[in-house]
Amino acid sequence: MKEKVRKIFFDAIRIFGEKIIGSPMYSKNKAVMFTVIFLGTVSLFFSAKIKHYFVQIKNPYVKNITQALAQPLTDFSETLPLENFFANTREKVLKICGVQNDYHWDNFYYSGKTPLTVVADKSANSSANSESQTNTARTFTQTDLTAPKIETTQPPNNSLVAVRYDYTREHPLRILFAGDSQMQSIAEGFKRNIGTASPFAATELAVVSSGFIRTDYYNWPAKLTALLEEAENESRPFDAVVLLLGMNDYQNFFDGNGKLFRSGSDAWIDAYIKKIQDVMDILQRSVKKIYWLGLPIVKSPLLNSQITAVEQAQVKAMAEMSSSKVRRISLRKMIFGESGVYTDKVQAADGKRIQLMREDGVHYSLAGGSFLMSKVAEYFYQDFRIEK
Repeated sequence: MKEKVRKIFFDAIRIFGEKIIGSPMYSKNKAVMFTVIFLGTVSLFFSAKIKHYFVQIKNPYVKNITQALAQPLTDFSETLPLENFFANTREKVLKICGVQNDYHWDNFYYSGKTPLTVVADKSANSSANSESQTNTARTFTQTDLTAPKIETTQPPNNSLVAVRYDYTREHPLRILFAGDSQMQSIAEGFKRNIGTASPFAATELAVVSSGFIRTDYYNWPAKLTALLEEAENESRPFDAVVLLLGMNDYQNFFDGNGKLFRSGSDAWIDAYIKKIQDVMDILQRSVKKIYWLGLPIVKSPLLNSQITAVEQAQVKAMAEMSSSKVRRISLRKMIFGESGVYTDKVQAADGKRIQLMREDGVHYSLAGGSFLMSKVAEYFYQDFRIEK
C-alpha cells in the first residue's frame, strides 16, 4: 500500500514537472529536487504567513521542528521585498486602470452594510464564531438614527456654553466598532448586552488579518476616511469609535521607498507609531471620542511576546496623543489583572465562571466579548453623560 501511494506521488510530481518544464522527468531525485525548489521559491513570497502558521501548531515537538527548519528561509525572505510583490503588482494594476483612489469599486474594501434590528438572543453566538462574516460592515439600528438632540443653556457673557447630549433609543449614540478579527466577538458581545431598548447603535467593521501596517493588504486609513465621510453626508455621523488593531502587526514591512523595517527595532517602532497616528488623525477629525482597546494576553508564549511588543509600541504612541479625545483601555489589566498570566476563564461579579477565550487561545469568545464590553460600556455612560 505504501509503495502504491509513493508511486502515485512521484508520478504526479513527474507529470507536473513535464507540464512546466516541457521535458520528461522520470528521475525520482529530479522530481523531489524540483518540488523542493518550487516550494522554497513560493515560500519566499509568503514568509510571514508561514511563520504565523507554525506558531499556531499545538504539538510542541512538531512546532519546534518546523520552526527550526523554516527559520533560515523566513529570515532570508524577510530581507527581500518579495512579500509585497503581489500587493505591489495589484497596486500598479489599479493605477493603470485609474481606480487606485476609488474604494467603492472593491467589495473587499467596501463591504455592503445590512441594517439589522438588535435582538439579545442566543443565536448571536453562532454568528460571532463565523470568520466568514468579519469582512462585512454590519449596522445594528434601533429606530431613527438622526443626530441626537443637543440642549444648550444661555450663559452670561465671557463664560462657556454648557452642552448636554440627549441620547435616547430614538436618537442613539452611534458607535463604530473597527478592528481585526478580535473585534467581531467584542462588537457582538456589546450587541448582546444592550438589547433592544438602549441609547446605543453599533456598526461593526472587522477585517481578518488586518492592522495598522500592511495597508497593501487592507487600507484602514482609506476605508475609515470613506466610511466616515459617507456617514457624515447621510446626516448619520458616528459619535464614537471603538478600535482594536495590532494582533497581526508584529512583522517586517517596507515603506513607500522600499526601506525595510524589522519588527521590534527602534526604526520599526517609530514607523509603527506614525501609522497609528495617521489612523487616529482621521478618527479625531470626525468623532467625539475614541476608545482604543489594548491587546490581550494569548496562550502561545512566542505569540504573546510578539503581541506584547506591539502593545508596548501602542502605549508609547498613546503617550503622544490627547487623552481628552482618545481613551486607551488596557484589556490586559482590566481582564487579566496585574499578574499578566494567561487565563481562558474569568469569574463574573455574580460568581459565575465565564469562558473568556476561544479554544485557539488567541481570540475572545462571544461571552468574553460580552464580559469585557460590560466594563468598557461604563465609559460610554460616563463620557457622554447617559443615564442608565
